[in-house]
Amino acid sequence: MNAPDLLAALEPVVDVLDRLGVRYQISGSVASSAYGMVEAQWADVLGVLRVQHEALDFAYLEEWAGELEIDDLLARATSAAAGEDRGSG
Repeated sequence: MNAPDLLAALEPVVDVLDRLGVRYQISGSVASSAYGMVEAQWADVLGVLRVQHEALDFAYLEEWAGELEIDDLLARATSAAAGEDRGSG
C-alpha cells in the first residue's frame, strides 16, 4: 500500500477519534509507510550501496525502482552513497 492509499485508509479512523476527542499517535511501520523512511533504514541503504557497489546489478535495481515507482529514491541513494549528497531520507 502506498502512502496516499494508507493515509486515505486511516482517514475515517482518525476522523472518528478526533470527533470523540480521543488522543492518538500514528507510529511504527504505519508511520514509516505513510511518512517516509526511517533514518536508520536510509543509513543501511547507503551502507549497502557503498560497500557492495561493484557487486550490485544496477540495471535490476533501476528496473524494480521503476516498477515500484521509487526511481527518485534510488537516484538519491545512489548520489548520496557516491558522496554527491550527504542529506538523509
